Amino acid sequence: VSIRTFGSNNFEIESTGTVGSMSRTIRVYGSYPSTSSAAFNHAFFTNADLKLTGGGSVVKNVDGGDTHSNQNTDLSGHVTITGAATSTGTMTVSGSASAADGATGGVDPIDFPQLDFDYYYAIAQANGEVYNGNVRLIGNYSPSGGVMWVNGDVSTKSSVNFNGMLVATGDIKQSSHFTQTQYDNFPAIVSRNGNIKMSGQTIAEGVIIAQTGSVDITGGSTIYGSVMAWGDIFTRGNWGTVYYQDEEPEVEDSGQDNVEVFVWEM
Repeated sequence: VSIRTFGSNNFEIESTGTVGSMSRTIRVYGSYPSTSSAAFNHAFFTNADLKLTGGGSVVKNVDGGDTHSNQNTDLSGHVTITGAATSTGTMTVSGSASAADGATGGVDPIDFPQLDFDYYYAIAQANGEVYNGNVRLIGNYSPSGGVMWVNGDVSTKSSVNFNGMLVATGDIKQSSHFTQTQYDNFPAIVSRNGNIKMSGQTIAEGVIIAQTGSVDITGGSTIYGSVMAWGDIFTRGNWGTVYYQDEEPEVEDSGQDNVEVFVWEM
């Protein structure tokens, strides 16, 4: 068995087994949670590629608001960033895109945090706000305790006003007029095991997180917070503005006995 680490909380375990003339190699990739808050200092943060295209802007404040990808960043179109853009891999800037404080590739990776889903689930469960199966949102919602938890996919129709935190274990597809108001310091929109696609007009307060998936923004969104994804973050069209706000959601305690395996291959 060989073990390779990358970043400060990710690892690869490789093992080769041989019987007679036959051999097989198995690789497992995983991580243990990090309590580092560095990721939350960014308006856009992804463990994969960041592709900001079309027309939109990222506005920093005194607390932060740069962008970072742990792989590659591609800025194009009419995208403006009032802070810095960094990536662990390559950095490409084209068209009229710009980052006022510089665009730099080849920097060190930043740990991707793990939300404490048990904490938010317990709040939803205690207040009768856990729903099983796919849910389509229409109208006004103010979940008791501030959290709506859906074991399934979530989609929206017509106009939706949502006061609180929306969590889905699957995909979240927002294609309507969606206004979300932050409850306490909770995140805004979270997918635990799926992707988030925002193609309607969205106003949101708080951090938007795809814990294991990607985020795709095409509609005219105004986000007062930040956007994070384990997979790619992709914007296109006139996608809107992210006004960075400092967020401190509940994350899992760090500890090497608490390991998440996110992919294996043979």
